[in-house]
Amino acid sequence: MKHYKIKPIKELAKLSATPPSIIHPYPLLALAVFVISKNYNLLGLLKAVIFSMVFQSAVNLWNHINDVEEDRISGRRNIIMENTKIRKISIIIVVLLYFIAGIVVLIGSFQRKLALFSFFMLFTVTWMYSDKIYIGKIIPRLKSHYITELLTYLVAIPTFLTILWCLNSDTLSKEFEALVILTILFMLQGVFLKDLKDISADRLAGLRTLGVVFEPYKLIKASFLTSYLYYFSIFVFAIILRFIPEISIIAIIPIVFVTLSFVSIFMNMKKCDDLAKPMKNYIFSNLISFGLLILVNFSYNFIDIGYIFRF
Repeated sequence: MKHYKIKPIKELAKLSATPPSIIHPYPLLALAVFVISKNYNLLGLLKAVIFSMVFQSAVNLWNHINDVEEDRISGRRNIIMENTKIRKISIIIVVLLYFIAGIVVLIGSFQRKLALFSFFMLFTVTWMYSDKIYIGKIIPRLKSHYITELLTYLVAIPTFLTILWCLNSDTLSKEFEALVILTILFMLQGVFLKDLKDISADRLAGLRTLGVVFEPYKLIKASFLTSYLYYFSIFVFAIILRFIPEISIIAIIPIVFVTLSFVSIFMNMKKCDDLAKPMKNYIFSNLISFGLLILVNFSYNFIDIGYIFRF
């Protein structure tokens, strides 16, 4: 009986962290704001991590709740699909998680008005991105068409970063501007690729996603182009504009492996070989770059070891 009760909790927790990202369950974005803002306040980092975990859990669960039809077509199975009661409870959990995230913003922000406005925008686009139960019955959900899907990311990423920054600092700076551009480019790499595995299901569901509208090789090329723009932006912000420390140029090193992956992918594509391994190498190389960006900025700014323990 105890196992029966615990299983749904574990399943929902797993779904809340699926797909994994640099927001949740790996809070690299919160850590990047903590480091690049140069405001080494552990309480600010804690607030940013909590917000990231809670808010992204709501976004992921809400997406799974609304994707039951597409998941069934794809042959996927999860507890939300199989249990109607759990699905209804999950909606309540989503609302509660959004509410808790809003409370964190209300209480913990240094710039409350800006943070609350950003939260309203972020909540609106992430809710409408997936919703086909409530507002979605009147207005098509934003993920149903690639244009509104891309617009959602272009709104969600800056507003999410604004909230994290306001939880850490009372001033938006040139470092913030650099991080917004770099994060948009970094995350768009994955956006161009994420629908490739669901093309058949999305087509049957009547969605006009990137994977349905554009040929796979074009989306892969778009992802690599965005990746190179990301690395070029690091160079510009570090060497030319000096928005971030010059040492940040170290984060460009993985471009070598990205290029090797690019060559491997298109050679395998011509031979109709499996692309899984070079794709994983490509994604992993970009993750290493983002991790290096955090690490070198931390090393550069972290001078006084006692400073980090200020609350």
